[in-house]
Amino acid sequence: MSEWNIGNEEKAKAEDIRYLIGKLKEFNDAHAPVPFERKEVRLFARDDDGKIIGGLLGNIGMHCLVIQILWVEELHRSQRLGRRLVAEAEKIAVQSGALQSILETTSFQAPEFYEKLGYSIIFELADAPLGADTIFMQKSLK
Repeated sequence: MSEWNIGNEEKAKAEDIRYLIGKLKEFNDAHAPVPFERKEVRLFARDDDGKIIGGLLGNIGMHCLVIQILWVEELHRSQRLGRRLVAEAEKIAVQSGALQSILETTSFQAPEFYEKLGYSIIFELADAPLGADTIFMQKSLK
């Protein structure tokens, strides 16, 4: 039996990360009931000077949009920018064959915002982080 060396590589090499992602993709491609491609969604809202005032990062895979990050500068909140970013990501997802969208937020972030956009809570993890809840949400794109 061989020994294992497990190390926390906080500054992991990009090629090591690509290797790991590639191996999982290889496994998924061999076992998924329907072949899929992963597509990154990178949306940026900029002001007239080119400064980023909001953005959305996510990916589409296995017929699902995963919203990873949504941020809008405080000065530009309540102006429908977040709503427009999510709508654009959902549009891209539908065009790519996605049937649903999922995301993770926390109770001090924006669960009410997402509920207004048609997302529903599918799971809540209490006290993660301490004093708040992590909330997993889903929306059908069909």
